[in-house]
Amino acid sequence: MRYMLRGFTLWVNGQDYGYEIETGECVMPDQQFIETDYGGTVLQSEAPLFKVGRLNPKFKLVGNNPALAKLLVRKPGQVDSFTFRGALVDEIDGAVRASVFHYEGQLGMPENDSWSPAEKAGVGYTIKAVRYMRHELGDELIHEIGLIPRKLVVNRVDLLSDYNQALGR
Repeated sequence: MRYMLRGFTLWVNGQDYGYEIETGECVMPDQQFIETDYGGTVLQSEAPLFKVGRLNPKFKLVGNNPALAKLLVRKPGQVDSFTFRGALVDEIDGAVRASVFHYEGQLGMPENDSWSPAEKAGVGYTIKAVRYMRHELGDELIHEIGLIPRKLVVNRVDLLSDYNQALGR
């Protein structure tokens, strides 16, 4: 089954930026690995770790937006809410489903386009210090990762449920 993206929008702290967003780069969890030689054997390989790498989604606006510029350089612990919503059409049955990526983090230093007369000049942002991520497709939870409380749902499987249950969470 393949889904075709027919439209998308970005919400930042409850404000819709769909009329300004040009591109969005939603990131998925990526397992981390460590290089090992397995106790001195002849084969070097990578051993999987039980952790996910850094999540740094990106987006680019068609122009400059002062409201987003105000979110730069925040105190530690202050996070903002970023939600990418896409309308996906199922290529088989034509049904429309929402694809929703939600992140909590801080905006990093923007990447500006070059300015030239009569041309659009946008601003690209990276969301850094992501402490929560959730991906839903339709009504189905696909991934959910959080620092506090610790949450690691990957491909619909809660990988920390036993640990959290043992800790009384």
